Amino acid sequence: MSIARVSLLQAPFSLAMLLIGLVFFTRRIQSEPVEDPSLWKPLKGIAGSIWPVAVAILLYGIAGLDLAISALLALVVLAAVARPSRVTLVKSVKEGLSPQLLILIYGVLTFQKILDLSGGVQSIPRLASDYGLPEELIIITVCFLIGLLTGMVSAYIGLGYSLLSGLLYQPVINPGYIMLASMSGFAGMMLSPAHLCLVVTNEYFGSDILKVMRTLALPLALFALAAWGLYLAGYGGLFV
Repeated sequence: MSIARVSLLQAPFSLAMLLIGLVFFTRRIQSEPVEDPSLWKPLKGIAGSIWPVAVAILLYGIAGLDLAISALLALVVLAAVARPSRVTLVKSVKEGLSPQLLILIYGVLTFQKILDLSGGVQSIPRLASDYGLPEELIIITVCFLIGLLTGMVSAYIGLGYSLLSGLLYQPVINPGYIMLASMSGFAGMMLSPAHLCLVVTNEYFGSDILKVMRTLALPLALFALAAWGLYLAGYGGLFV
């Protein structure tokens, strides 16, 4: 599947999270009076921050360049416009090519190859068949637990999808199952105490992580119900 089709497949998730965020969180934010209440200033600030991402997307989607080349060109343009110091550039390159990240990628790809060579990929569908377990239950459980235990998107995608490849995309792609896997892994990650974004944010604001998780529980449950409803409605079938 192309990145564009995967994005369209998961676009309803973004809409659902937007609506849930407006209902559960945005209305609870106490706004302070400002001299200029117009939206222009914050919109200008947002645009000034995300334009390099937009450049990469346009180069990929409109010019048809490879995604990696598009991202690299966007970085070059950003460096030319922002003119960061040499120290900042060196630090950015080091962090982007950190040993931990390279080891993670190597580990995930190695794990995928081991599963393929050992026959582990075919064992999951057989397990579901032998014990009469719904395939949907296996997909949701595996990806949710990996997301919960690791708190990383790369883990529940790289490991979970590899374990479940016999259901998700071998021998044919099943977009509905891929949608369920993505939803459940994301929900597990959002509730994970190992989720780096969650941990850092809580430390910064001095929040009680258990209270934050309780606050997230109901919105995530509604998110999961929305995704399940899309699956039952056959939305994934539009991408076969």
